[in-house]
Amino acid sequence: MNLADEKSILGEERDCPFPGAASELDALVIIKPAQLFAKTQIETLAAKIFRRASVVCPDSLGQLEKTAERASKSFGIVVVGGGDGTLNRVIQRLDFSEIGVAVAALGSGNDFARNFKSGGTTAAKIGAFRTANWQRVDLIKAGSYLFHNSGGVGLDAATLITRESAKSKFGRDYNVAFLRTLAKLKPFDAEVEVGGERLDGKFLWALAMNNRWIGGGMLAAPSAKIDDGLLDALLVRDMSKIKLALMFPSVYKGTHIHNPSAKYVQSGTMTIRFDKPPKKIALDGELYSWDAAELTFEIAPKAMWVFGDRIAK
Repeated sequence: MNLADEKSILGEERDCPFPGAASELDALVIIKPAQLFAKTQIETLAAKIFRRASVVCPDSLGQLEKTAERASKSFGIVVVGGGDGTLNRVIQRLDFSEIGVAVAALGSGNDFARNFKSGGTTAAKIGAFRTANWQRVDLIKAGSYLFHNSGGVGLDAATLITRESAKSKFGRDYNVAFLRTLAKLKPFDAEVEVGGERLDGKFLWALAMNNRWIGGGMLAAPSAKIDDGLLDALLVRDMSKIKLALMFPSVYKGTHIHNPSAKYVQSGTMTIRFDKPPKKIALDGELYSWDAAELTFEIAPKAMWVFGDRIAK
């Protein structure tokens, strides 16, 4: 993450610094190795839409981060051809005063992309940028990290750990890993400050949401908007595994927030003080190390320019 210009994170009011039409933009399109088979097709499509387009496929996390960090020197927009995790790794390295982003939903979760028209086929997803517009959206800071969709500890992070250890494609499915994690999940002791309240005790899940969805369509934060200047906090207190399993289907409908063990509140910040550091936190489906006893999630309003055709407000 480039924080040299703090104003680019704090979201001061200003006009869009980028050309308004795709045909006037120089685009760097980043795809994942899983989309390498479609690289030629994406190059052809992007060349017809943007003024100039270069399609790259970093073969490692380190190469992905270096590619994103260099992008603002030659391009006005980074088009992320992937899901929430790829976008997360990219935004850590961008200077938002110099470059904007767009998302082509070519990943597995694509929860952030649900806010924009993204089509069905690869051609439709790239073609959607013909009619796109710039809009400013919020980000959330977690220490020195940024995220655009969801940040959490407890169940979310434990699910990602389970998914990473899976050997099959079926086992790496987020929902399958989620269910496998329920049986062995242990609560964490913490004190949480959010929305002017202080809660303490044992928790199974703590989420700071910028978007409504998590895990490929779970409606974890039904009132969330990516540009309202608020984070949506979800806290789930310790309960029996059976009760937690019974609550799980309601997350898809957003009705879990009415569960007596759940706390759902909108705020500008959420601070969690742990009895023991969690070791891992989950940000947009990516695992990051966290060894401190305190974790603060803080909204960064209108911090990022996104080029897309918005459908959900």
